[in-house]
Order: sequence, then C-alpha cells, then structure tokens
Amino acid sequence: MCKNFWETQEIPELGIPSLKLSDGPNGARGAAFSGGTTAACFPASISLAATFDLELAYKVGKALAEETLTKGANVLLGPTVCPHRHPLGGRNFESFSEDPLLTGRLAAQYIRGLQDQGVGATIKHFAVNEQETKRFTMNANVSEKALREIYLKPFEIAIKEAKPWALMTSYNSINGKHADANDVLLQKILREEWGWRGLCMSDWGGTNSTAESLNAGLALEMPGTGRYYSQRAIRGALASGKLSEEVIDQRIEEVLNLISLTGKSEHPEILAERAVVDPGHSKLIREAGAQGIVLLKNQDGILPLHSKSIKKIAVLGLAKQCLAHGGGSASVNAHYKITPYDALEKTLGTETKLLYAEGAHMHRTLPVLAENLADLQGTAGLTLTRYSLDNPEKADAVTTVQTSRYMSLGQAPSSKVIIEGTFTTKETGHHQLELSSIGVATLCINGELIMSAHGGTADPVAFLQGNSEGQRCFFDFKQGESCAIKIELKPEANKSGLLLLNGAMGVSLGMMEQSKAERDLLTPAVEAAEDAETAIIFVGNTTAWESEGRDMETMNLPADGSQDKLIDAVADVNPNTIVVVSTGVPIAMPWLSKVKAVVQTWFPGQEAGNAIIDVLTGMVNPSGRLPVTFPRRIEDTPAYGNFPGNTETLTKSTMTPNGMFLPFLYPCLYTSRSNAPRVLRTSLQLGRPKRKLQCLTKRHIATVSSTQGGHEDESFDDTPESELDRLDPPPDSYSITPFTDRCSIVLNAGAGGHGCISFLREKYIENGPPNGGDGGTGGNIYIQAVQGETSLHKLARRGILKAGRGKNGQGKGQGGTRGEDILITVPVGTIVREVWRHDPIAEEELADKRAKAMGADANWDNEQPGVVDNTRKWRRDKWLLFPGAMPQSFTSADFPPLPRPRRSQIAMAQPPAPIRLDLDAPMEAPQLLAAGAMGGLGNPHFVTKSITRPKYGTKGDEGMKVEIQLELKLLADVGLVGLPNAGKSTLLRAITNSRARIGNWAFTTLQPNIGTVVLDNHKGRPLVALSDRKKGPPRTNFTIADIPGLIEDAHLDRGLGLGFLRHIERAGILAFVIDLSAGDAITALKGLWKEVGQYELLRDQEVNAESERRIEEEKELVRYSPLVKAQPANIFEDGDTVLFNPDGSRILPELKLPPISSKPWLVIATKADLPETRENFAALQEYLKKVGEGVEIHPSGKKNAWRKKLHAIPISAIKAQ
Repeated sequence: MCKNFWETQEIPELGIPSLKLSDGPNGARGAAFSGGTTAACFPASISLAATFDLELAYKVGKALAEETLTKGANVLLGPTVCPHRHPLGGRNFESFSEDPLLTGRLAAQYIRGLQDQGVGATIKHFAVNEQETKRFTMNANVSEKALREIYLKPFEIAIKEAKPWALMTSYNSINGKHADANDVLLQKILREEWGWRGLCMSDWGGTNSTAESLNAGLALEMPGTGRYYSQRAIRGALASGKLSEEVIDQRIEEVLNLISLTGKSEHPEILAERAVVDPGHSKLIREAGAQGIVLLKNQDGILPLHSKSIKKIAVLGLAKQCLAHGGGSASVNAHYKITPYDALEKTLGTETKLLYAEGAHMHRTLPVLAENLADLQGTAGLTLTRYSLDNPEKADAVTTVQTSRYMSLGQAPSSKVIIEGTFTTKETGHHQLELSSIGVATLCINGELIMSAHGGTADPVAFLQGNSEGQRCFFDFKQGESCAIKIELKPEANKSGLLLLNGAMGVSLGMMEQSKAERDLLTPAVEAAEDAETAIIFVGNTTAWESEGRDMETMNLPADGSQDKLIDAVADVNPNTIVVVSTGVPIAMPWLSKVKAVVQTWFPGQEAGNAIIDVLTGMVNPSGRLPVTFPRRIEDTPAYGNFPGNTETLTKSTMTPNGMFLPFLYPCLYTSRSNAPRVLRTSLQLGRPKRKLQCLTKRHIATVSSTQGGHEDESFDDTPESELDRLDPPPDSYSITPFTDRCSIVLNAGAGGHGCISFLREKYIENGPPNGGDGGTGGNIYIQAVQGETSLHKLARRGILKAGRGKNGQGKGQGGTRGEDILITVPVGTIVREVWRHDPIAEEELADKRAKAMGADANWDNEQPGVVDNTRKWRRDKWLLFPGAMPQSFTSADFPPLPRPRRSQIAMAQPPAPIRLDLDAPMEAPQLLAAGAMGGLGNPHFVTKSITRPKYGTKGDEGMKVEIQLELKLLADVGLVGLPNAGKSTLLRAITNSRARIGNWAFTTLQPNIGTVVLDNHKGRPLVALSDRKKGPPRTNFTIADIPGLIEDAHLDRGLGLGFLRHIERAGILAFVIDLSAGDAITALKGLWKEVGQYELLRDQEVNAESERRIEEEKELVRYSPLVKAQPANIFEDGDTVLFNPDGSRILPELKLPPISSKPWLVIATKADLPETRENFAALQEYLKKVGEGVEIHPSGKKNAWRKKLHAIPISAIKAQ
C-alpha cells in the first residue's frame, strides 16, 4: 500500500518506515514529473548497449545509485530490459538491444552497480511489453519458444546473475492473463524455475485484480492508496476465500525484506531532494556517451575533422539543442545540457568560423500559451475554476495558472473545470491554434465557439508527456488586441485501460504565429552550406517524436520529411556533408549516398554535445557498435504487418529479418582495416576485478590507427609502444600515411557582398540623401608550391574549396569587408590543369557581345531618352529593394540600366584560361587561381536628376567556379622497388620515422609510404656532402618511397598491376630491394627490370598516344612567375571564346616522359647478415660490375639505359645495419 505516487505507506506503531522510489533508468528524476529538482542525465540504455562494455554498465549503475540517494529514494525504477521488437517502438531507447544476451548481461552489471551501493534495482517491464500502442489493453499471444528464447531471456540472465531486489510488471496481458496476475510468469517461471525471491510491484495504475494478483505474487500496487490493494478489497478477498493469510504474510515479508535491504530500517527518515552536480558523474557521462557513438559511414576519411585546415563549418539543424534523452518517464530535468554547437565552438576556438542555421521545422505540437495572458483580475496568467463533483454549479476552488495547460492528476475529482482570461498577441496574422485534452474540452474566443475536442487522445500518456496532437484551426488575431479566452473541460469515461486516469481531466491550448509557421528555414541553411567548406547537419528525434506513450509512424526523420529535405538540399551544394543522427531507433537514410559521413549518437545524456564533438574531432575514436539491426526497409522487419497491430490481440513469434541495411554489431572506426583474417573480441569488463566476458563474434577485421580506438584485439600486447621493437613489430603496430598523387578539386571564388540601401538620418533633415555602402569583394583563391608537402591527400579529401563571401555594405557609406582568401599549398612538382569553369561575369560579357553582333540594343549604362534597355526585365534578379518593400514591388519598380559587369584589378593576375601550370620549384609568393567577385553597388550610385533618393541597389556578383586537376610529377627522391615481402617496409622504418606496415604475407603495402631521411640531424647543415648538386642550398634531407611490391606479369595488370608501376616512373632514383635469402638475386633483379621494361614499352605505345592529345594542352602549360610580372589580360581575343591571354607567358616545351631505364638506380640487398647469403651477394656484385662496364646487357634490355656507378649495398634492415 502506498501513501502517494512515490512512497510506500509507513506504519510507525510497528516500526515500518516509508520507502521512496524514483523513476529511471537513465537518471534519478525525483518526485516531480517535470521541472523539480535537477538531476544527472546519463546516456540512454541503447547508448550504453552500443558500448558493449560491462564494466561501464557497472559504473553507470553505481553512479545512478549515488544520484538516487540525493533524491531521498532507495529504489530506482530501472533497468528496462524488454528486447527491441520493431524499429518503430516509441520506448526502444529506454531498453538496451534487440539481442537478449547483450541486454541481459548489461542489465546484470547495471543492477550490480546499483545494489552494491545499497539502492534497489527494479527490473522492468515483465513481460512482452515492446510497444506503446494499446499497451494498457493489449493481449500478446506468444508461443512458448518465442517467450522463452526472446522475451524472457534477458530477464532470466539478469535475474540469475544479479538478483535484482524488485521487479515491475507490464500493463498488457500475456496469453489472456494480465501480467500482474499471471501466475505462470510470476510464480512458475520467476520464482520456481529461476529461484528469485524479490518484490513484485505493478506499473503505475497497472494492477487489475486483488486476489489473483496477490496469489500470483504481486506485492505492491503502485501508486497511491490503492484501488485493488485497499484494506476493504483485501478483507473482501479473504472473506470470500479467494485469498489466504499465508499469501498476505508472504507478500508482506517481501515488502519488509526490500525495506531491510535498502537500510531503511536503520534510517527511516526520507531526506529532502538535493541537486548535486558531481564532477565524477559528469566525466563518466561524457565518457559513456562518446563510447556509445557509432560511425556508420566515413567516406574519404572526412572524419575526424581537421580543424586547422577548415576555416568555415556550417553547423545546421538541431545543433543548438541537446538531445540528451527520450521522452516519458525516462526524461530528466538535467543539471545542465551541453549542445553540439556550444561544444564545437569551445573546441575549435576562434580559428574556425561556425555558420548556424536551423534548417527545418520540428514542432509536433504547438507551444502552449505562456505569455501575454491576463486572468479575470488582470494579473498575469489565467483563472482556473474547479466545480464540485456533487454540485456542478458550485465552485470548489479558484486559482491562477500561468499557462494554458492543465492536468488534474493527483487532485480531487471535479465535475468540470473552466480556464478563462484574455490573450494579447504580439503580431497580426492568421495564427494556428491546437486543442488537446483528456476529457471533453471546448474553446471559445470572444464568446464564439472555435473548436471542441471530444474523445480525448488515443493514448493519454502521450498527453501527459506533452506530445499529443490535438484538434487544430486558424483564427485571425490583430496585434495589440486582447481576446477573451474560455476553455471548458469535463470528464468522460476512461477508455484507455489505464485505471490511474479514471476521473482525470487535462487540457492544453497551443498556438503558433503565422510568421513562424511560414518561415523559410531551409534557404538560410543551404546558403550557409554553400559558404562553408564542411557542413555538419544534426538531426534526430526530440522528446516529442520519440517518447513513452506512443510508437512512431515511420522510420523517416520528422517532421513531414523536413530533416530529410534539409540533408538533401545541403548535400547538393556541399560535397563535404556530415550527418549526425540522435535517435534511439534505426532510421531510413534515403540521402546516404549523397553525404560523406554518418554518425549515430543515440541519446548520450547531459554531456551530449561534448561526447559528440569528442568523436567528430578525433579526441575519441568511435568504438561503438550497433546493438540493433538497421533494416533496409520497414517491410524487412520481423514484426512487419503485426506492429502495432490492428486488434486487441497481438501474435508474437520468432522471425528473422528479410533484408539488413546495417547489421547488428556493425562497426566503423577512424582506422584502416586489413583483409587479414583475425578474431576480434570486445573485452567487456565486469564490475569485479579480473572478470571478463568474451562477447561477440569472429570478425575479419584488424584495427590499425594512429588514433586511439576503443576495441581490444585478441592479440593485443599491453607492452608500452616505446618498448616494442620498432623493426620487428606485431602485425597491427603500424600507421598508414595518407597519400594521393592525383586529385580534382572545385574552386569557388568568393561572391561579392550586396550593396546597401540607406539614407542619411539626422535631426532637422527630413529626407536625407542616400549613403548606402558598396558590398565587399569576395575572397580569392591562391596556390603555392612549398617544400615539405609530399601528398595531395588533404585536398582530395576536401573536394571543394570556397573562399569567403564579401560582407554586405553598411549605412553611412561604409563598404563591406573583403571575403576571406584561401591559400592552397601543394608539393613542388605539381601540375595544375583546368577541367571546366563557370565564370558568370564572362558569360554576361559574352552575351552582351553576341547581342551587339545581332544588332540588338543591349548597351550597359544606356541613358539616352527613348532608348529601351531590353536587359532590364531579365536582370531584375540583380536588384535589391529598400527593406520593407513587398515582393510585388519588383513588378512595378522602374529600374535603371544595370552597370557593366566589373572585375577586381587583381583578377588581371589570373593565369590564362584554361589554367595550365607547372609548379616545378618552390614559390616565394602564391599564384592567383580564382579572383573573388565584385560586391554590389549601394544606392548612391543610382542618383540622377530625376531620382534623388533611389530605393534600390545591386546584389554582389556570383563568384567564379573552376575545377582543376592536380597531379604530382615526382613521387619521391628515391623509390624502393621489389617483390612482395622483400623487406622494403622494414628498410623504410629503419632509416626514417615511418611506421609502415610489416607482416609475413604479400602486399602488406597497398599504397606508397613516404618517409624522410634526415641528413643534418635537424641542425640546419648537411652531415654528408652532395657534390653533384648543381643549384639550390645544400640538401638537409630527402624523401624515400616504399612502393608496393611487383609480381610476375604486373605489366599485364596482374596482382596490383599498372597502378604500382606508374608510381615507379615518378621516383627520381630507383632502389631495387632484393632479398638475398629468397633465391638467386640476379634472377630476381632481372625479373623486376623485365616488368619495368615491359611497362615502359606499353607506356611508349599507349601513354605517348595520350600525350599526343595532351601536347596541345602542354603548349599552354606555363611555369609559375611572381605576381609582379603579371600583365593585364586581353579579353575576347578568340572569337566568342572567353579567354585570358596575358602577354609574356613562358610556354613550356612538349611534356616528354623520360625512359625509366635512364633513371639512376642501385640495388639494396637485404638479409646480408645471414651466412648463407654471402655467395649470392658476391655474384650480384660481379653482375652489376659487368653491367656497368658494358660486358653484360642491361637488365632492362635498353641500349641507352643507366650504367654509371652501379652498386649493391648489403644491409640487415631488421638489425638496422
């Protein structure tokens, strides 16, 4: 028996204290349903499940116990362990997983963490409660096999392992019997088979009988004084013989045992609730939230974010909301909430600019009225009058409420309730109203009946949680006018099946202004994405869309496709789009192929923002795995067609999905993966020392990264890395250096800012002259070849570079500032070729030229009387009107002729179009590639004798777009060429700081690894003399490339084929690595030269055929020259083609491909320390001597091949000798 919603009834004369319970499972909320004392909000159970970490579950349970005690409670209502049956389950987030084993094991550790601190755990909801729709009246018909293997299995595991002190039954019936009175579940299975001896309580309002429930094992009816467990009801059951005193004694013993276990017998007082912000708990929440995040896609390695190379990030969608938890009883009034935007801003600092836009409407219900209200006495709020149940005309109580929402739960029954007062709107408009209720409600405005709500809501719990849609209509409001509002509410028969709501009433009146409902949120988001280098879209389900009380209707993101539209639109304009999803269920991803990365964060708790940004920036490797299957279609789910069901009886069975989109356990890391078969296991620490659960399955994955990951490999060596033998490391001790030698990028020069339309405003000057400033010029894009760069991978990953937009002009004649420039740094030896361009100004000039050629009068700045400017109508998109002008003003305004298209002076320094550059030397100054567009003109430019105060200006010009292809001529100074597993990577690790992969299998190297050999010991002067260096300063280092291994017939594209041979011709010197222990060294050398020579023949025949086509292009290939030498461009030199031909450009000779055999080369003989290799090495030395003297044919078979100073260098790479 209970005395209120959360406390059991004390009996002081018998020394029995009251016991307080608190809602869970991801926070101890305390007594208040909303608001109330703040509490720590932990990650939702599904987020915890994604970590697959039992030790973490124990820590969370322990921390929740400490939180529960701060709320004066000793029992927490959690964990929820019902398996996920369908992806549309509204309460799935509150439970762990679809997998009974994972759910049971995690729940067991969660329970241990709670109860080791003296706080009772309440495992729930027992049983077969996997949907919200009709959950109070539903009857689940389930087979014995499905019941045992799926629905009861997580309960069985957790109960046997952790022995929770309490259990909560579900609302529904199972095979025709209510859960609270189901003797098969509560007696036969739970107590007799599993041996459990704890206390059974009902869900709130979930008791349906007296004798049957007590006999089955239900000890506690929750909440209140009880309907079925009242003294009168129990005495009646005893008198009728349906109930025995032995059963009563047994149930009382279970209650007393729980009181004893929690220590309430020694400390009977219930302490006041306290808000305690524990830094240790905050740290744990952040850690757990980050570890549960799952990386679903990471194309081109766009994540983690490289903040130093990104100047602007568009942060869109729900970035300024903290989706910490789902809705319902699991929601918590958190101590604080960290949003992703705040965390990202703090992490990146001022170096990276964040562009925020909301992007999508997300409201499910309309906001309740809470402002501009006045009650009947004229004070803030509304007057609420409750009428007597016995006399409907008699007022029992009159109070003032602060909002237009009311709920009678916990109050004395009333015959009706009237809420009235006045409401004054802030703006005129056709505003939308929404009325929802439990009971029958009517709304009158100014004495006129506007709408009524009959029948209440489909699920009253949805109303209690504030996410129940009601009746809607529109009403015309006028700014400043007060409207009389009257809401009348009467009770009706409770059809929900939740006995707790018998006689209860509730009403909510919401409103949304017309301007807010019709506001375009998508366009600002798209504009921000266009202006940024990377776009991060935060999407998900707010508590209104994913909550206890109602299931979801679709797998698509809410609302009405607005978030999906946002992602589609942003991905269309920004190729570097990242989507961060915060939901507790799988979602449909129709836009998946258009975005670069997708991150599933679940609901990570109050530290959500920090946890998410920790992963996005690489401070934490996303080690989470999917605890649920993401189906390809909703039709592929096991329960499709039977969820939530159309009848009161629902059949459940064991089924398997027809199609998986992302499977259970799906992992994706900031790491590389090999195809080497490995057994991956996640070692899930238990709450006790030296106990581990070997969980999960065999996976063909080996994690390798310089970013610390969260998974442990089976062969993990806990020896510190500094103690590992660098030249004989374990197979997974390596890092992959990103390398790209060819890429294409799109350059977007900055658009110009808009001109300003303003007028001088001073005292005594009624109509001041125009003083609007011009818009700023857009940012420029430059390129510069610098020493130290060795790869194009950073540019390849970005794909698009956008210079900053010029700022808009300001009043008082202030011009807008220039947009931010972009400098592209590339390795020396990069060739730049233009693929296509879009130059809006050139197109306008060309159109003007063609119009003149056709005899049309299309003069710019034509002010001759009687002459019609035919360009005015179709160029009205270039004009701006004075702020406040209506859209229809564009059709009536008489605009003057447009000014001529303009270019900035620096645009003359651009190379000719199409761009052809050979950056073969370090550049002292950058070369301009794309100049920013000019800004728009302010209204002073359009002053004439007849129009002295023009109310128009022009928009800034659109920036030009150019796609360029970058290609490296030189891969490295030295290239290591050899058969697979010849020791090239070991050699590279021995002489450089490279951590190239080493393994006892072929093709451990799949792309060139570049290392730098330091000659000066970092002291600025060479330690060795380079006498043959003809120009430039002395070399202090050189680069060396580990080229992937060649096999026989590689020139026929066997093995890893022609791609690797192409790398060989990009090395300055060839070093053939021969394994002396692998057989005849001379034969191996000749075999390598054969492949190189055959490739050279193919290149001469095919590649040079391609070169003939490129010869004309290469004639226009110009070497870099400083900007000071640039000459003004001549435009329109070639008919209608738009070209820029600066005078004095130095034309390169035809691009010739030097023979590979003419390159300097040497032989590096590995494993020369072995005694059995000495003869082999001596024979190799003799052979090279004869080749150098011309006695032997060059191994390539070429007559003019390189024969000078041929040496074989004996080494033992593994011994660094």
